[in-house]
Amino acid sequence: MLTTTLECNGQSLQTPVYVVEGLGRPLLSLENCIAINLIRRVNQAEISPQVTTVDPENEFPGIFDGLGELDGEYEIKLVDNAMLFLVQDAFQFH
Repeated sequence: MLTTTLECNGQSLQTPVYVVEGLGRPLLSLENCIAINLIRRVNQAEISPQVTTVDPENEFPGIFDGLGELDGEYEIKLVDNAMLFLVQDAFQFH
């Protein structure tokens, strides 16, 4: 480990750096990237608690019956150049 100064876009940060043999590419933590303005949050959604009187199970009977189940057998065909994507929840609850 060594301590160095990272600089980007007019911002600098003194931080420890770890040298890892065989690592294919350098990694920076999210906190360090934000601290030196390498990336920044441009929009942020805030969730406020809401009280609702809607009861979907009673208002729409049968809507949740069989959720996650399909009748019969299905075959999913992908094109040759199909790409895998992982979608994660972008919200953080504090």
